[in-house]
Amino acid sequence: MDKTPTGRKRPRLDPADPDKTPIGRPRDETVPRRSPSKASSTSGSSASSYLSRSSSPLKQQIMRLRIDDTGFDIRDLKVDNPPSPEVDHLLQNLNDIGSGLEFLPDNLRDEILGSPMLQGKDTHSWRFSFKSASDFEHLPGRIPSPQEVSLVYECAKDCRDFGHEEAGWNAEVHQRLLEAVFREPGKTRGGLYNFTMSTTARPHSMWLPQSIRTKMIDFCIYVDLQQEEPESFQALESLCRTTPTTTVNHTDFERLQFRPIVLSIETKGPAPRLDTAEVQMGVWHAAQWKYLRSTVLASLHSSEQAEKQADEILSRLPFIPGVIVQGHRWYFVLSTWHGSRTTFWAERLFGSTQSYKELYQVIAGLRHLTSWVDKFYLPWFRAYILPKETVASG
Repeated sequence: MDKTPTGRKRPRLDPADPDKTPIGRPRDETVPRRSPSKASSTSGSSASSYLSRSSSPLKQQIMRLRIDDTGFDIRDLKVDNPPSPEVDHLLQNLNDIGSGLEFLPDNLRDEILGSPMLQGKDTHSWRFSFKSASDFEHLPGRIPSPQEVSLVYECAKDCRDFGHEEAGWNAEVHQRLLEAVFREPGKTRGGLYNFTMSTTARPHSMWLPQSIRTKMIDFCIYVDLQQEEPESFQALESLCRTTPTTTVNHTDFERLQFRPIVLSIETKGPAPRLDTAEVQMGVWHAAQWKYLRSTVLASLHSSEQAEKQADEILSRLPFIPGVIVQGHRWYFVLSTWHGSRTTFWAERLFGSTQSYKELYQVIAGLRHLTSWVDKFYLPWFRAYILPKETVASG
């Protein structure tokens, strides 16, 4: 594959489609020159006008979603005022991780601090990073070796230095990092949780907000029940027979047919605004909530009481977690469901690929997010989404 660095010129954005991958200007395209006398007088107004035009479609999407009965609201995620007690506990953990506090097991201290990647470097900032190894034994995934972490760091540096596009970051950095956390070295899996790239997975149209077209995200963490519990396949297969997607998810993406999505990740390069990713993830989560509700409702007898019962069951799932990546930075986001409507909460930084320490913070954050899934989302999914008569005991 040609690895020639991409050019540094800023690509053009399609104002009609703010999510579309930017394309460069054709080389033979001639650009009319403005006369010197007019250039200075019009440059300010022209730049302002262009900014207004280019940002307008995204603003209009957000405004339409806000008044759409099938849409969602975007709210600020505050550590001091979380949307629920359940969010508070996870948010405090991620806040500590993002602050570099006690996010690594002390039995790895010598291996990490004595590794070649930190040789000759000041490790004073790591002094509060370690605590008892027993506190990490329950976390899904693994902590990759210093060599694996160093490779991800070097790839991220290369992507930033040479202006890689989103696809370049996905292939060189995010894929490698997720492999290092959720798969054993040289293997395609590493336990109950795994991941897949999902850039072509579309939410089913029946669960999309009416005011917006489909949105896709980049990666999905899924629970691989049939690999760890072969007896669960019957329940997964029975669920597929009852859903419009013929899968256990809100998308008909084939490789996820029998693999419930538990954590979604939307990635962007360093330049795009975060609210573009927030709209994409918000649409994805809104469709996921509606899929879960329709699946619960399908298991109940159709009636007004069933509608209330379905909403009560959904209220037992406090939130759905997500991750947005912008260049080096990794953010925690989430969505909640209340009164037939989704609220999307953004965002809290918990790590980065810009330094070795921050990279370990990303790893810790992903493992804690998956641990929350293991304790709360997966039991709820087993209890209310998988068919009762065939569900495997967990």
